[in-house]
Amino acid sequence: MATKSQRDYEKEVRSWGFSHVFTWSDSPYMFAAAAVLLRSAFEALP
Repeated sequence: MATKSQRDYEKEVRSWGFSHVFTWSDSPYMFAAAAVLLRSAFEALP
């Protein structure tokens, strides 16, 4: 069985409908921005 690359995993996550994939190598500010975006998206749900 072939080992998946980081790019393969990111592609898989995008296939679930996420437009951006955050990784451990992203800065903490990116995680904070993602949290804000997720919160606003969930608040907009009916």
